[in-house]
Amino acid sequence: MRLLALVTVALVSGCGTSTLEQKSYSRACGTAADCTPAFFGDVCAYCTCPNGTVGQASLKKYRDDVKNGLSWCGQKPVPVCGPCPEAVVDCVASQCVLK
Repeated sequence: MRLLALVTVALVSGCGTSTLEQKSYSRACGTAADCTPAFFGDVCAYCTCPNGTVGQASLKKYRDDVKNGLSWCGQKPVPVCGPCPEAVVDCVASQCVLK
């Protein structure tokens, strides 16, 4: 029975997730051009305005993870949060930040 529980936990933890965490992506940069605004949290949420940044080295991984995360969402209702404010990025002390 313990083996079955262990296998079940392993299978569930191997499933995808719709939640993205900032700590999973590099924010390293040399200039602001290396930075991209990004949303962290549940990509299935109504509003997914940028609330963080991703450095160039992690951009492909981030985009792939967003795509994978969206595959876990059901049909999303029409958002009611309105347009996102402009996201301006900068490179401060070799880390991407939102201004």
